[in-house]
Amino acid sequence: MNGFLEDEMRSKFGVRLHVARRAAGFSRQTSFASALGVSPSRLSQWERGKRMPDMIYLGKICTITGVTLDWLYFGNAASMPYGMMQRIHALQGGD
Repeated sequence: MNGFLEDEMRSKFGVRLHVARRAAGFSRQTSFASALGVSPSRLSQWERGKRMPDMIYLGKICTITGVTLDWLYFGNAASMPYGMMQRIHALQGGD
């Protein structure tokens, strides 16, 4: 994968992680970071697309937020719980 595609993937992952955190009811990074067992600065790097989380944290993110890994990485909402998709849609300015 070239650098541009990697940057684009990290950026989109970060946006979706931010939205998932908010949809799960974590308005502050500090509380979500604590639930994951990471520092707020590490979570901030993930949400800004500067770094990707290690595999150990991906399962925790999905479990805590209720989103799927497929949605986090690729934006594929096909297997997402309906209630979570409604919350995400509302956060993104949908009707």
